[in-house]
Order: sequence, then structure tokens, then C-alpha cells
Amino acid sequence: MWILDSKLNLLCDMTPKYFFMQKNWIKKGDAEFQVSLSNPNIVHLKKDYFVIHDDFIGFILHRELSTENNVCKVKCKDLKEVLTRRIIIPPPGETHLKIKASAESVIKKLVNDSLVNPLDEKRSYSLIEIAQDKTRGKEYNYEGRYSSLYNDLVKIARYGDLGIVLDLNLSTKKIIFDVSPGMNHSAGQNENKPVIFSIGYGNVANQYLTESNLFSKNLAIVAGQGEGVQRAIEIIGDESGFSRKEVFIDARDLNSAEKLRQRGVEKLETDYREVNSFENQILLTGPFKYKEHWNIGDIVTVQNKAWQTTQNKRVEAIVKNIIEEGESLEIILGQEPFSINEVQY
Repeated sequence: MWILDSKLNLLCDMTPKYFFMQKNWIKKGDAEFQVSLSNPNIVHLKKDYFVIHDDFIGFILHRELSTENNVCKVKCKDLKEVLTRRIIIPPPGETHLKIKASAESVIKKLVNDSLVNPLDEKRSYSLIEIAQDKTRGKEYNYEGRYSSLYNDLVKIARYGDLGIVLDLNLSTKKIIFDVSPGMNHSAGQNENKPVIFSIGYGNVANQYLTESNLFSKNLAIVAGQGEGVQRAIEIIGDESGFSRKEVFIDARDLNSAEKLRQRGVEKLETDYREVNSFENQILLTGPFKYKEHWNIGDIVTVQNKAWQTTQNKRVEAIVKNIIEEGESLEIILGQEPFSINEVQY
């Protein structure tokens, strides 16, 4: 495990007692590890210093030292943490920042204006470098003011079906910001080598399937500007009968039918989505190796014949636990179930 200072200078190498990490395709990930107090390099475990271990790169944000257990426990966030430290500030003389372009172009414009080339130089973070814009993802009509940069990027990335990627270039000492559409490794295509996870194939130890409509909605009535019968209304969805689950969305901040429809789609796909999450504990001795045959953001096939379930799902996250005895790897396919704080009624 490498520790680097805030300027990306290598300080030391150390071996943790354990290292737990979670990485996500769109959202930020985290890690936790312990080292012995007898390790002289614990003096380098300072806040905002960088940690590189296995597949994790991130910032130290928390540490605890205990003479009772003779350990130093450290908690980290991955490189996406930097995105949480800025808000959207409209251009001078404007009430909102407005951009209409591909999802990738909008995302990179927001990062550029907030972190790379902001009008206020004090907002700049010199280590960030933005990769070339390839205009990937669906067109997005963005309008924002004083909202969280990170939250807006997550929303746009989800709408555009793109992952958010930050990586280190140690030769240039830069954090490279990019997006990734992932690759299709499902069993039904022939462009890439298929990847199939199944207990029957001997590459999965345990599986956990969650299917839930407890909080889902499938028809959005989106209300924009205006009063009474003059208020602009857009309806997203066409379900009928018992399966029709309506929700009202107040979008009086929007002034066009296109923006209202986009808001409706976003809400149905995030706050009111159906949950279909398939967690798999991977056997590391299986034929499909992480980062060799598949990666976070890729679409793979997962099945359980006893449950009569075969699905093509995107790898939304991985969870890895590294201890002295070895390591374990779990993958999360599809968006995770809602936490109690995320539930929308």
C-alpha cells in the first residue's frame, strides 16, 4: 500500500492488517484499513493524503489511534471525493448555468467550470485534468444553480448511461477525469467475450437477489410554470389499470416541455425506480478475472437456474476484502436497494 502526499509525491509503502474497499461505477466509493501502531510510517497517514492499494485510489479523511488494540484505523473516500467539494455557481449576470449537449459534454463542462478553469481561481484544483470529450451519452438539457456538483454529475451520468472515472497518472502527477460507457459482455452478443456468473458454472459462491416494487412509480405527472389551468403539465409513461403507479413532480423551476419530460424520466429512473439488484460472491478461482475479462460498468450475464433467473445486468459496484489469509470479491449487479433515507413517498 502506497501513501502519497497532497502533491502526489510518494512517501512510503506499508502493509495493512486488512483492507476493505467498495468501488462504484457512478457514485463514489470508500475504503477502510488498519495498520499497527508499531509501524513508523503511520506518521504519514494524514488527512487528504493519497492511498493506493490494489484497485483503490483515494484520500485519507479519518483516522483513529488506539493503544488498547495497538492499531491505527483509517477511513478513505475514492478520488470522486473531490467532486463533492464544489457547488454549481452560475456565470456572472445569469441566474442559472445552462448547457445543452451530450451527457459527457455537460459533465465535463461542469467539472471544468467548477474545478479546472473556474472564474474564481481559489476554486481551482490544479491536479485535475479532463480527458478528451467524445460526446458520448444521450443529449442532456442542464440548468442548475448552487446545487452540489457531485449530485448533479451522478444524475447526468445515470441519465446518459455513463460511469464516472477518476484515475491517477503518476508520471504527470495528475488526476484524470473521464466517463466510461462500459462494455457489453452479456451472453446474447458476439462483439465481446461473454462473461457469465452462475453457481452452476462454479464461479459463484453465494447469490443474493432483490426484486422490489415497494416504492416504485411508473407514471410521472410533471408540473412546470404557470398557475391553475395555465400551469404546464407533461405526462411521462403510459401504464394503465392496477399496474399504473402515479406520482406528481413539482418542477416549477423549469420553463420548457423538453425540460419537464427530462425531469420526469430522471425521477422515474432514480427516486422511483424498481429495484432489481443481484449480488454475487465471486470465486476468485473462476475463469472470469476482474479487470482482465470484465470491469466495473460492464454488462454481464448472471443466472441461477434453481430460481429460474437469467439476467443481463451492469456491474454497478464491487466490494473487496483483503486480509492476511487472502481476499474475497463481491459484485453488485444493477442499482442497489434504497436505503431508508432515499425512500420517496
